[in-house]
Amino acid sequence: MTQRQSEGWLNLIRTLLKAGPVIVGIGAPAGHFVLAHGVIAGALLIADPGGVLYQAHNGGTAEIENWKGKEGYLDGTMDRERVRMPSPSQWPDGDAPGQEGDARSYHLITGQYLNDLLDNLISVTSLTYPEGANI
Repeated sequence: MTQRQSEGWLNLIRTLLKAGPVIVGIGAPAGHFVLAHGVIAGALLIADPGGVLYQAHNGGTAEIENWKGKEGYLDGTMDRERVRMPSPSQWPDGDAPGQEGDARSYHLITGQYLNDLLDNLISVTSLTYPEGANI
């Protein structure tokens, strides 16, 4: 989906998550794709192996906007339990491959950080929605 639905992006994501993770195309803080894997009490759980949200929170780069100081950012280096870091036991050899185990890649996004992220969404894609792929 590439247009905000009447119920809003977060409600759409919540609905699609009932069938599995959702690919979210963000326009800010940089054009990028992240994976939404849950909504808890209005907070969006995001896996971002590219580290865009982490970099934005820490001042940005030439390609990534500076979102330092926006309230509502939490990553796995701050609180592994709340951002739902995967247990090492879920990986076949007990160690996550590549960036999958990097605590900077898992987020719990709320408040202004979430509002700005949702205001700049480009797309929401579910490959597992019960009625088939919802793109």
